[in-house]
Amino acid sequence: MLLLAHLVRQNPEWRTKIIRLLRVIDSDAGREGVLENMREVMDISRIEAKPVVIVSDDVPGAIQRTSADAALAIMGMNPPEPGGELVFHQAVEKLTGDLPRTLLVKSSGGMRLES
Repeated sequence: MLLLAHLVRQNPEWRTKIIRLLRVIDSDAGREGVLENMREVMDISRIEAKPVVIVSDDVPGAIQRTSADAALAIMGMNPPEPGGELVFHQAVEKLTGDLPRTLLVKSSGGMRLES
């Protein structure tokens, strides 16, 4: 998703936009570890971004408050299981709320950027 944001930013109309890498966690205790992980991903990928860790037990609310003025929000998602499409749709609606532009990307998880 970070690479996708970087590629979008190559367009002349998006070059001035700042990439913010956001992560919502439920406890302040994990903040430094999460920030370190985010910085490592940015260093390995050589993509400049602003890492932001939000401590909240209200993930949808935190996403909407933090990204309400974003030019584009990119969120990782796992596709629904067969028969779970309605619940998936409702969860996406709750997460994205009134965000202006949102891309949902199939999350691959566990991906390594180095060989």
